Amino acid sequence: MQNLKKLSDFCHSNSIKLLIEPLVPPTEDQLVKAGGNKETYINTQRPFLAAKLIQEFQDSGIEPDVWKMEGTKNKEGYEEMVRAAQREKRENVGIVVLGGGQSREVVEEWIRIATQVKGIIGFAVGRTIFWQPLIDLKERKINEDGAITQISNNFINFYEIFKK
Repeated sequence: MQNLKKLSDFCHSNSIKLLIEPLVPPTEDQLVKAGGNKETYINTQRPFLAAKLIQEFQDSGIEPDVWKMEGTKNKEGYEEMVRAAQREKRENVGIVVLGGGQSREVVEEWIRIATQVKGIIGFAVGRTIFWQPLIDLKERKINEDGAITQISNNFINFYEIFKK
């Protein structure tokens, strides 16, 4: 945490924006509490643990401008993360939804729900956008133009969902 605080202090003293992407994988106990179901953990526990993590970072003096947080289907979870990120006069701090390599359908739902929460400012779902087209290109199932078209269409799809 000490090095991250130094980085945070440096960024702020030099007018450099800081984005932090903390991951919140389940512990064995948390997974048991979720009935062994990772999706249940993602939608019931993870966003609230993430909000707590944000507060702990802030309490340690780590002050990113943007938090890149793993997605969820839980609107209240997004709201809790935003409340944590923006507490105590941090109203300019935003959250970007991380796709975590999940399927297109899951990430679309995460983004649809996230757009209902003020303070969610974007999405970062690279693997969901480009992974399959790049695999198809490598396996020669599509050519370079096909990969470019699929990646572009995938991005536009998520952009359209987010801007609604």
